[in-house]
Amino acid sequence: MDVNESTVIINIKHPLTSVNGQQKETIKDVLKLDLKYKISYHKSGSTGKKEKISDSSTANVSGLDAGQIYCFMVAAFIPSRPKANQHGAWSTPQCREGDTHILQDLSPGAWVGIIFILIAVIIVFITVAGLYCRRNQRRHKNLQTSQSSAPI
Repeated sequence: MDVNESTVIINIKHPLTSVNGQQKETIKDVLKLDLKYKISYHKSGSTGKKEKISDSSTANVSGLDAGQIYCFMVAAFIPSRPKANQHGAWSTPQCREGDTHILQDLSPGAWVGIIFILIAVIIVFITVAGLYCRRNQRRHKNLQTSQSSAPI
């Protein structure tokens, strides 16, 4: 599975199903165009499942929420067969997290470091602003003192 923001690309591998003389065959070789894939997926921890049918062994599942963990299962699906026999066994669920925003990936230690740096920057900014204001205030006071002591 490859994750790209809100889309997951699922690459389905075909197991070998039989031996035909010297040639090993996969389920895709046997069923050809009649084989489709049913993909079931849901957010981790959620009971609501969605399904998608794909004609290809490479399926795109889009519309996912970025940063959420999704679990996927795949089953062979043969629509030409009677309903009771259309479905193969479901694969083992594979869970995958979609792309996350960089801030969601930070550990608690990183958050403490970021907060410490922000507080330090704010303190430095307030200190520099205070010193600048005090210097201008003294300069303004000295200018007033020198003007008031000058003879008229």
